[in-house]
Amino acid sequence: TGKNGAGKSTVIDALQIVLLGETNARNFNQAANEKSQRTLDGYLRADIDPNSPYSRRGKDFSSYIACEFWDEIEGNHFVTGVVFDCRSDGSRQDGFFTYTGDIPEDCFIVGQEAMDIPSLRIYLRQQFGTKQKIHDTQKEYRIDMLAKWNVHNEQVSRMLKKAVSFRPIVDIQKFITENICDIPDKPDIEVMQQNIRDYKRHEQLAQRQEEKLEKLVEISRLYRDMQTAIDRWEQQTFLVLWAQKEDLEGRIDRHRAEEADCKAEAERAATGFTSVSEEIDLKRGRQDELKAACAQSSVAQEENRLRSNREHLRKEQRGLMTRLKNTALDIKREAVSLCNLCGRISEWQDHPLLTLVSLTSEKIQKAYGMFLNCDEQIFDRPEAPFERAQEASTEWMRAVLEASYKVDELLHSLQEEQDRRKTALTDLRKNIKDYPKGLLQLRDRIAAELKRYSGQSVPIDILADVLEIPEAEEHWRNAVEGYLNTQKFYLLIPPEYYQRALTFYDQIKRDYSGRSFGLVDIAKLRERER
Repeated sequence: TGKNGAGKSTVIDALQIVLLGETNARNFNQAANEKSQRTLDGYLRADIDPNSPYSRRGKDFSSYIACEFWDEIEGNHFVTGVVFDCRSDGSRQDGFFTYTGDIPEDCFIVGQEAMDIPSLRIYLRQQFGTKQKIHDTQKEYRIDMLAKWNVHNEQVSRMLKKAVSFRPIVDIQKFITENICDIPDKPDIEVMQQNIRDYKRHEQLAQRQEEKLEKLVEISRLYRDMQTAIDRWEQQTFLVLWAQKEDLEGRIDRHRAEEADCKAEAERAATGFTSVSEEIDLKRGRQDELKAACAQSSVAQEENRLRSNREHLRKEQRGLMTRLKNTALDIKREAVSLCNLCGRISEWQDHPLLTLVSLTSEKIQKAYGMFLNCDEQIFDRPEAPFERAQEASTEWMRAVLEASYKVDELLHSLQEEQDRRKTALTDLRKNIKDYPKGLLQLRDRIAAELKRYSGQSVPIDILADVLEIPEAEEHWRNAVEGYLNTQKFYLLIPPEYYQRALTFYDQIKRDYSGRSFGLVDIAKLRERER
C-alpha cells in the first residue's frame, strides 16, 4: 500500500517480468487509468517522467531484476532473474537467468557498475558451475522457472497475468453483478455464443495487430540501427579520408624539405668535387714519381724476390697440408679397421691360445681410440700417443704371430687326429674293428686249439660284438660300458669247450701279460640267472 506515485505498480510490473518471463509492455499495470504509457524502456532509462533528473537516456548501462526463492523440499535457495544491457543508441539486449544459490551481497554490482551479460556469464560459471544457466529464449526460461516451482502447466502463467492486471473499481454494482452474483434472467445462449465467437475473433485480430505492431517496432528499430550505422560509417569514412589527406600532405612537405636539402648538398658536393679532382691529379703525379723511384731501388727488387719466395712457400705449405690430411685420413682408416678387427676378436670364445691376443687387442682399442675421428690437427699433439699406438700394434702383431704358430701346430695335430679317426671309421665300415692289440690273435689261437681238440670249428665271439642294448634301453649304454670296462673284450666260449679253452689260455696267457683279456664262463652265468 501507499500513496499514488510511491511505486506500487512499479514493483508489480517488475515482478511480472521475472514471474511471467515476458518483456511485453502490454502486461504492465496501467496504474488506475487507461492513458498511462508505461514501457520497459521508460522503466529502464528512468524517463517515464520527462522532468526526472535521474534519466539515463543516451547512456550505456545494465539493470537487473531478480527474485530469490526458498525451496522447502530441497532445503536451499534459488534465484530467477533478468539482466538488461542498454546502449546509448537506444538498443537493448536482455538475458533471463536461473541458478541455485543466493542473490550476492553486491547485487551484481562490481566497481559501482552493474555487470553486463558477458561478465554475468563468467561470474555465474565461476560461482555456481553447472547449477546455473543464462537462457537463449524466454520460453526456455519459463520452462526452467516452472520446473523449479514444481509446476508443470503453463496455464498458471495466464492466470497470474490476469490476476496482477488490476484496475480501479468504479461501478460496484456492475462488479458484483459480473463477478459475484448469478444472472437474474435466463441467458440467451445463442447470443452469448455469438458474443464469445465475436470476442475470440476480435481477440485474434487484436493479437495479429499486436504482432504486426511488434514487427513494425522491430523494423523501426532496425531502421534506426541501420541509419545510425550508416551515419557512423560515413563519419568514420570521412575521418579516415581526412587522416589520409593529412598524412599525404605531411609526406609532401617532408619530401619537399628533403629535396631542398639534397639540392644544397649537391651544390656543396660539386664544389668539393672540383677541389678533390685537382688534389687527385697532384696525388697521381706524385704516385708515378714514387713508383719509378721504387722500381729502381734495391729494396723493391728484394721485395719482389721475397714475394716470389712467399708464393713458393705457400704452395709448398698447401702441398704439405694436403699430405697431412691424406696421412690423417689413412691413420683414421687404419684405426677404424684395427678397432673393428679387435672388436671381433673380443667376441671370440675364451681359449688359452687367444688370451694374449685378446689382451693386446684391448690395448690396441685404447691406443687407437683417439684416432677414430682424427684430422690433420692430430699432428699438433705430442708424439706420445703415436708411440703408444706403435708399441701396442707391435705387441699385438707379436701376439698374433705367436698365436698363429700355436694354432697351426694345434691344427696340424687335430688334422692328424682327424685322419686317424677317418681311418678307424673306414675300417669300422669294413667291419675291421679297433680291438686291443693281440685280441684277435688270442681268439684265433684258442679257436685253432679247440678245432684240433674237437675235430670241428668252434665259434668264439668277443663280448663287445654280441652285446646288444635295445633302443628303448639306450640310456643304459654308458653305464654298461663303464661297468664292463675292458671286460667287454672277453671271449665267449661254448660251455662244453670252456674248460679246455681255459686250460689252453692258462698256458699261453704269459704271451699277453699286461693285457686285460679273459674268458667268460657262460655255464656259471646261466646257473646264477634268476
